Amino acid sequence: MSGLARPGVLRVGDRVRLDGHTHTVVGLAGTTVRLAAESGAVSVILLPHLGASTREAEENCAVMVAEQVRDYLLDGTIRNSVNFPDVILPRESQFRVAIANANVPNMVGGISREMAMAGLNIATMTNKSRKDLAYTLVDVDSDVPDTVIKAIGDIDGVLMVRYLPLTN
Repeated sequence: MSGLARPGVLRVGDRVRLDGHTHTVVGLAGTTVRLAAESGAVSVILLPHLGASTREAEENCAVMVAEQVRDYLLDGTIRNSVNFPDVILPRESQFRVAIANANVPNMVGGISREMAMAGLNIATMTNKSRKDLAYTLVDVDSDVPDTVIKAIGDIDGVLMVRYLPLTN
């Protein structure tokens, strides 16, 4: 191989830089890498196991991501987000509303008020925040009219509203 090995994959015969010197990979076994310096000196390096670098781990990560996207689309569940908190609420109703909003006082009150004014009963609710953002999941006992979704969306500080009814 000419040049240095690309990051992430090592094979016998690859050339790598270590401590400012070029070495050739002469052996690989598990987490052990045997290197030969240009001078002929052989070194052994023990690398920690990086689970995410195995084929099985990559497949597991792909399945995990697909499941998390499905859970978000169907139930509004958020897991492992960079910007939002983890929000997991087991469904208690087939009628659910998901709201992303600014993390400011009286947001939950405003959401609850709009639902109460429409005669909706809240079965269960959770609100979690991370820094300036918050996320609210609300299960109600009956169908949520479009007018309520619009009214919640019109609350100052609401960024997004999704109605997530279960369908048969």
